Amino acid sequence: MESHSRIVTIILLIVAALIVYIVVQVLRTQHYIKIGEALAATTVPFSRATESPSMRILIVGDSTAVGVGTSGPSTSIAGLVGTRYPKAEITNFGVSGAKVKDLIKQLETVEGTYDLVMVHIGGNDIVRFTPLDELKIDIRTALDLAASHGKHVLVTTTGNIATVRLFPAPTRWIFRPRTLKVREIFMSAAAATNGDARYTDLFRERAQDPYATNPQKYYAADMFHPSDAGYADWFTLISKELDQFSL
Repeated sequence: MESHSRIVTIILLIVAALIVYIVVQVLRTQHYIKIGEALAATTVPFSRATESPSMRILIVGDSTAVGVGTSGPSTSIAGLVGTRYPKAEITNFGVSGAKVKDLIKQLETVEGTYDLVMVHIGGNDIVRFTPLDELKIDIRTALDLAASHGKHVLVTTTGNIATVRLFPAPTRWIFRPRTLKVREIFMSAAAATNGDARYTDLFRERAQDPYATNPQKYYAADMFHPSDAGYADWFTLISKELDQFSL
């Protein structure tokens, strides 16, 4: 009888500990989400109008196009592009929270043509589990629209979502295969444009990914969006693709 009582006590303690852990993780995640919402609300996307521009660049996509997580517009992807091309006109249609379906709506409002269209999208489709068959159709539609407005199109999706510290550790494994599937869809869609769009691969396995090895440096305060260092890291990869364009 005493042995049975001890087993019951151990089970109850385990259950109680599990409940406490789940509550803590939920509160932790909600805390970071609130930080992310505050960052998104105060972020100003980088754009620049100029007389007689050397080129016209259009940037579309989600919060990574807007630059959420940076200390200021100049350290976002758009801002770094502006530094690289100081005489370029830069138009930024990025919208925080956008999915690929929303990207189509962004591109449908575009008028005129651009020397370069930069597409930054996909993270929200990964974490919000957009059906993959739907995503395949939407990204191809989006890239066709981008190509109709741009001499060159450069498309990127996110890095390895499994490194995101916003999510509780036991759940992060879910996002590695999900990231890889979305990455494959994007790569196939870009290849199907027959050169009209190029794909920049930001995915790295954990051992080679600075977001995994040094999250405090490469993630912003919400542990979801890149920091200044994170965007700079991505831009080193994006720059290699920009080098392929005659801009």
